Amino acid sequence: MREPIRRDPIARDPGPPELVLWGAGHAHVEVLRQLARRPERGVRVTLISREPHSPYSGMLPGLIRGDYDFDEAHIDLGPLAAAAGARLIIAEATGLDLVARAVTFPDRPPIPFDVLSINIGGEPVTPDDSGVPVKPIGRLLARLAEIEPALQPDTRLAIVGAGAGGTELALALAHRLDRRVGIALVCADTLPLPTAPARARAIARDALVDAGVEILSGVRAGTFHDGRLSLSDGSYLEAAAVLWATGVAISPALQAAGLACDAAGAVRVDRGLRSMTHPFVFAAGDCATIEGAPRPKSGVWSVRAGPVLAGNLRRALRGKDPKPWRPQREALAILGLGNGRAVGWRNGFVHQGGRLWRWKDRIDRRWVARYRVSPLGSPPLAPDGRGGTPVSIPTPFDEDVLTFILGGLRQRGGVDGSDGTRGLELPPAGYAVLHHIDYVPSCLDDPFQFGLIAATQALSGLAITGAHPWMATALVTRAGARDADLTAMLYGANHVLAMAGCSLVGARAVAGATPALGFAVVGLAEPDATIWVGGPRAGDAVVLTRPLGGALILDGARRGAAKARWRQAAIAAMRRSNIEAMAILRAHGACAGVDVMGRGLLGSLAVMLRGTALTARLDHAAIPVLSGARDLLNLESQEEATAFLLAAPEISGGLLAVVPAGLAESCRDELRRVGHAAAIIGAIAADDPP
Repeated sequence: MREPIRRDPIARDPGPPELVLWGAGHAHVEVLRQLARRPERGVRVTLISREPHSPYSGMLPGLIRGDYDFDEAHIDLGPLAAAAGARLIIAEATGLDLVARAVTFPDRPPIPFDVLSINIGGEPVTPDDSGVPVKPIGRLLARLAEIEPALQPDTRLAIVGAGAGGTELALALAHRLDRRVGIALVCADTLPLPTAPARARAIARDALVDAGVEILSGVRAGTFHDGRLSLSDGSYLEAAAVLWATGVAISPALQAAGLACDAAGAVRVDRGLRSMTHPFVFAAGDCATIEGAPRPKSGVWSVRAGPVLAGNLRRALRGKDPKPWRPQREALAILGLGNGRAVGWRNGFVHQGGRLWRWKDRIDRRWVARYRVSPLGSPPLAPDGRGGTPVSIPTPFDEDVLTFILGGLRQRGGVDGSDGTRGLELPPAGYAVLHHIDYVPSCLDDPFQFGLIAATQALSGLAITGAHPWMATALVTRAGARDADLTAMLYGANHVLAMAGCSLVGARAVAGATPALGFAVVGLAEPDATIWVGGPRAGDAVVLTRPLGGALILDGARRGAAKARWRQAAIAAMRRSNIEAMAILRAHGACAGVDVMGRGLLGSLAVMLRGTALTARLDHAAIPVLSGARDLLNLESQEEATAFLLAAPEISGGLLAVVPAGLAESCRDELRRVGHAAAIIGAIAADDPP
């Protein structure tokens, strides 16, 4: 029996062990499901995924044919991770530090681990700039969406690789494109499916011929340039695009990190799926090879590894050796032929027909359905009983400066003094100095993204005054958060501040029950600058620069009620700086404005019109709302949902401004041109007499 997982007390801050799942392959979604059913108490789990959904490879051809929609063929990682109590980090990891025990990224701080599991799959071997690999599946679907509208009649789409994946993809595309475009399958063997029984190969060949797919046998593909795919016999194939479904290549980061790997770069693991050289690392799926029992690179083996991996990760966290897995030598293979038919084989036996397809369809749908989970709780209620909760702002007090964070930021030019202070030049003569304080309790399980959002909100409060950000002090509520989380929060925040030309000059601890991040921001206003000219007038247009619903979606994500793609869209909106939008509003004669935050849109509008004899008439149909926000409310009508969102608080919301009617459309179009989802949502009117 091994010793329980322990940390170096100097290199690691105290807290529960960290289990990091790198990749959202078929094995890892099963690990999450097992953790949702029976949590591993005293362990913090983090899932790192390149995309917010995990596609089921067995349903990809059906998705392309149109048999399934997107949600039917994908597992939504947001609700599943929430049910498992796991943090969801949507980012592309590119490296591994086995000495520091951390997963690394090109654009954010590392994520530490005590036990690491890798299930990142692989990608087809593709010559540089010679086409589109069929994996990762998310990128393939995105590229197909771009390629398909540009395909001209009488052109050709080429698929390289005639294994099960390439053959099934060719049949699916032939069905989808309905002979409007030619499909060519480049096959290095005499027939597709080189490892299948002869009868299965003949059935697949006949299905390809019937679908109008051109089969190029006995040749290998080379590079693809200027619409020509070079072939090993010296000829070439004209094609509008090339899809590669060849042998799998594994990320070189695994071998570069020092893990023992096979010739293809897959991690060598024992029968317990544990690395042969690093006992705190596990791997499954295409990126792993079981020592002495290699299996084909197929999704079925990743699926079957899931329960074994889940059990052995628990054992590793408890200091126990993994239990060995003895996978069967051969799995049933089923290939969809289209038109409600399939062919399958195992141990030399081959079967085909509609009944086999219907059986495969039931199996696939049932497997994906296992990973759909229910929300963890109901939406919070506001004081009026309708939703949203007020935020209390803790009072700052003096405490030791967070030097462990500031020391790291020093390398990025954020801090000079060891005590967290920095000497700055005096402001230019005549400039006005403005001060703004903002504070956001943690609303996201990704601390780096939360830091980006918190800093963006703080700068928005200053931007509405027309001042240029100059320097900021961070107010950090630790509340049990780990050093790595606080570092990630401030690195994210420092990125936003630096992009705005604002220096992070210090950090102070703040009392509070939950982790939070705020900023005291100082800005400079130009001499004699008039921020708002004239004030609102009847007939002016009301412009909103950003959709509503961000805070609601993040709350839904916390409860597992929001789709992961809704969460990602909300984060992207909340990260967008309002500084650029403010400049555009001012250039179009905006005469009043306010940032939409804790007061909600209606409260912000009331503040903007306070002291005037004016009112605003809003067009509910024109008000932009983030995708998924209305779905989370479960109200009877769209109008009722919009009314709710008008009063709900926002986190890092947009700007609400009054613009002369004649300039409103030009202002909206300019905002949209630079990426803001702006809209004209109403007009200012004289207050009706009682």
